[in-house]
Amino acid sequence: MKKLLISFYSLYCVGFFLKFFHIHYNAVFMIIGLAGVFIIGLITLFYKEKRHTAMLNLALFSWLLLLFISVKFLPVGIAILIIATFFSLFVTITFLRKQQMMNLFPLVAGSIIAVIFYAMPTDTRYYMLNVKWNYEIENDFITLDKYSWFLYKNGNREEALTTSDQALKMAKNAGQKQWIEFIEEHNKLIRIKNWQTYR
Repeated sequence: MKKLLISFYSLYCVGFFLKFFHIHYNAVFMIIGLAGVFIIGLITLFYKEKRHTAMLNLALFSWLLLLFISVKFLPVGIAILIIATFFSLFVTITFLRKQQMMNLFPLVAGSIIAVIFYAMPTDTRYYMLNVKWNYEIENDFITLDKYSWFLYKNGNREEALTTSDQALKMAKNAGQKQWIEFIEEHNKLIRIKNWQTYR
């Protein structure tokens, strides 16, 4: 069971690493890893002697879920953050009573990484995860269009417009008529300072 658990954690980490390079199916790896950790955690709860370890893995799962939500820019982060915080406090108290503080290291490391990404401004986070090391970025007008949204949303209007112009040029070079119209609309909304939602 331990080797299987390590395999699922490793799969999650591989998916997270691939996300930085915008390599496809990174989310699939992360979801499979999360599901595996969660299922093993639930199964292990039924073994009394392993219950505290199960709780530790489920607490770590909650932070990894928050990290996944952050890298996928999903809107339910605050609820998971609250759950993960209270659950981790309970687990920490349990392990302190058992004088097994060293076993808390993965939980502490996971929570720190998750909170850093959750608290990071969305434009910075999006740039780091989807633009900076994206091997297709020179032609990836879809990603740049989305990046311009996060820039605009965080008050970086000039940079948002520059990025949008770049995305529009790429779309025109690629002859993507539907995307040209889509990006042109976003470009216009940036110029008139009235971009309310990304759609």
